[in-house]
Amino acid sequence: MDKTAAPPPAGDRATEAADGRLRDGHALEDAGDVAGALQCYREAAALCPSYPRVHLNIGNALRRQGQRDDAAAAFAKALQLAPGYAQAHFNLGSLLAASGDVEGAEREFRAALALDPAMIDAPIALADAYESAGRYADAQRELERALAIDPEHAGATFNLGMIHLHERRFEAAIATVLRAKAIDPDLDNVESVMLFSLNMRSDLDADAVAHAHRIVGAEMTRAAGAPFARWDNAVDPEKRLRIGYVSGDFGFHPVGLFVDPIIAQHDRTRFDVYCYSSATTLQSMGPRMRDSPLTWREVAALDDDALVEVVRADGIDILVDLSGHTNKNRLFAFARHPAPVQATWLGYLNTTGLAAMDYRICDWHTDPDERSQSRHTERLYRLPHSQWCYRPWGDVAPVPRAHPDRPDAIVFGSFNQYPKLSDACIDLWSQVLARVPRSEIVVFDLRIDDMRQRVRDRFARNGVDPARITTRGRENLAGFYAAVGNTDIALDTFPYNGATTTLDVLWMGVPLVALAGERSIARGGVSILRSLGLEELVASTAEEYIELNVRLAGDRAWRAALRAVLRQRMLASPLMDLPGFVEDLESCFREMWRRWCDEQRQCSLPALR
Repeated sequence: MDKTAAPPPAGDRATEAADGRLRDGHALEDAGDVAGALQCYREAAALCPSYPRVHLNIGNALRRQGQRDDAAAAFAKALQLAPGYAQAHFNLGSLLAASGDVEGAEREFRAALALDPAMIDAPIALADAYESAGRYADAQRELERALAIDPEHAGATFNLGMIHLHERRFEAAIATVLRAKAIDPDLDNVESVMLFSLNMRSDLDADAVAHAHRIVGAEMTRAAGAPFARWDNAVDPEKRLRIGYVSGDFGFHPVGLFVDPIIAQHDRTRFDVYCYSSATTLQSMGPRMRDSPLTWREVAALDDDALVEVVRADGIDILVDLSGHTNKNRLFAFARHPAPVQATWLGYLNTTGLAAMDYRICDWHTDPDERSQSRHTERLYRLPHSQWCYRPWGDVAPVPRAHPDRPDAIVFGSFNQYPKLSDACIDLWSQVLARVPRSEIVVFDLRIDDMRQRVRDRFARNGVDPARITTRGRENLAGFYAAVGNTDIALDTFPYNGATTTLDVLWMGVPLVALAGERSIARGGVSILRSLGLEELVASTAEEYIELNVRLAGDRAWRAALRAVLRQRMLASPLMDLPGFVEDLESCFREMWRRWCDEQRQCSLPALR
């Protein structure tokens, strides 16, 4: 055998050199330096222009920078050099799908799958594209194709469950989502993720949403194990009560900022307070809580059975869930009914679906009648004034006039989180903008380019000139409040209304119109405005919502009058009456406890003969 090695072809040397620069770029991209990575990829292309892989990487980096057209050109270059490059077809398809070009995405994903039949990401991504276009039957077909490739793919299984959910096949949806969790037990809170998503959906009525919650609640109860029916707590209606609050959001979070002053205000002669934090760090404790005489438990590392035992050992009388179906919830522990009385409040304005959750604390504005009660597994306890008790995030000065440099402009603002921006919501806002032709809108919490583009595209499909739309990411507190104060009218999201955001907006003197929905979560704005005596800003129909916003935009004196008085009205309202709110809440807890004691005494009476 000839031991001398022939020199590699020049192309091979160039490829090796390009691969070195690609590795350098990957390291930079992993570290978050996309611009530096792109420079490395371009240097790799200069070393070996005919190497398809370098153009694929250039396209990926350009897409991350929001340069969609240039990214598409880079992917096309890779495919020109290597028409059989499955990954380039896939990446181009993903780019087209994000741009709303479903047909183009379909073409590229199918090409990728034809070249690589085992590429399971292609049918999954195609299903996402179909779902975004409302083609749910096509999406289901692609997910089933993916599961034919890998029946144990947890992500595809979960997505199929979400399609079933959209099609109102609730039993199939729950079974499929639970199968996804059985495949991958690390899929955390998939049941709650599914239910939480329903709150964003404008195409489902309140009864359908309630039905889904009941099904999930029953499944969670079965999975959690038999609930307790006996407790060692003294049956004394006037005893000093042990109240346990359970949350992963104590501290600098809207829930924490609401509940922190309330917990600090509790009457320690009548209530002992325990806080069970599912957050992972001690920083989750609010500053005033550290100075409060309460018992603090870090329970993030405890499984649900262990948490149940801690609650029972602490002798909690009333256990209060502050999460519902949101992140870091401990509903599986609540399903065991470790405390005699259990209530959900504040963090999730909907039913938990759990039979073991005895009460949901709300108010008469969010849940006004028996139809509301029929959509809950819990008994509704309506506070007499409001379910909200607001404290501003900081000492923020009012803004006397919006955009004084442009006194004739009309600026609408959206300050809620991006997931709340339903298509139906943007469609209605577009009608408002059409009726106020010289107006503009600033939309916040659009943190990545894809979010910004999707919002612009949705407005554009409704005929709104993109020049009238400004998109912003997240701001620090000072920047957020300044931005709110620089708008004339805030636009609330629906069907999932703002809560803390709405209160922040009104605190800054900016008016907002509430569209009264049929679900609790779609009546948060109604509750807040009625607590301020601003019934004139509550709309009962979409048409009335448009008219009220148009009237506000056209009536500068009305807007100025509201800006001048909103902060004082809030200070004088139940929304900021901390002692009054705590008194109402403590009366609520006492009444719940007395009811439980009455029930225990009734159960202990001897049977009549």
